[in-house]
Amino acid sequence: MKKIFYTSLSFVLCITLSISCNKISPTTASITVRNESKTPIAKASVILNATPGDNSKKPAYKPLTDINLVSGNDGKVTYDFSSIFKEGQAGAAVIDIYAFKIVGTDTLEGVSHVNLVPQKNNEAIVTLYKKVPQN
Repeated sequence: MKKIFYTSLSFVLCITLSISCNKISPTTASITVRNESKTPIAKASVILNATPGDNSKKPAYKPLTDINLVSGNDGKVTYDFSSIFKEGQAGAAVIDIYAFKIVGTDTLEGVSHVNLVPQKNNEAIVTLYKKVPQN
């Protein structure tokens, strides 16, 4: 009888430990800012904004308001969106990306988006073009 009890107890402990050790991978967005010749652009301003697709339903994620980042020397920025996910969630948001840099009297700008897939590093590229002045 003791053998069955200890075997059962060991089994329950193993199951409990395996469940509690389940690590959730981070959900991140890595954005590379570059110019038309694909050279990375350092110190570009990058603005991220989540846009819910269906306003008739309450979004499953915390709505984001403009997240402002600055690209590094490699032209990259990374933002961690892990806090908006719940384990087992299928998806969160499409993140709109607007990036710009002022060089002398010229403004370089570009737009893109990234679809966040939970527990992955989601990547996007934004290519900046010279803004044409409006008359």
